[in-house]
Amino acid sequence: MLSYSIPFCLRLRNQPLAAVVLMMGVINVFQPYANAGDAGAWLSSLCLLGHSFEVSSLHRYSFPALAALLYCTLLGPAFHHLWIYAGSGNANFFYAITLVWNLAQLILLTDTLYAVLRDEWESERPEGKGREVRQI
Repeated sequence: MLSYSIPFCLRLRNQPLAAVVLMMGVINVFQPYANAGDAGAWLSSLCLLGHSFEVSSLHRYSFPALAALLYCTLLGPAFHHLWIYAGSGNANFFYAITLVWNLAQLILLTDTLYAVLRDEWESERPEGKGREVRQI
């Protein structure tokens, strides 16, 4: 976790709340077992970054992330039931759905990081607001 916390703290030194919320997301993504409490704490703390959520153009992949989270929320308990109670599935079913869950959280995490950085960039350069950014 140290390898993620130092770059977040250096890059987002003007926005420490964003660094803390994004670090909560990194901790949540790299947990070995999916945990509803930690995921709920991180997803609810995204509301603290409301200034970056105001403009919908700052989020590029919100639909795929939310669709994958909804997909995992519905299929996770079903796969767990098949594995534990019905005996018709195995641990690979539940493992696969936790991988998709972590992928969805990672998409949301990178999308939130992009929105925070884009919001910072647009506040420093108001003439580039709404324009597409290209790396040269």
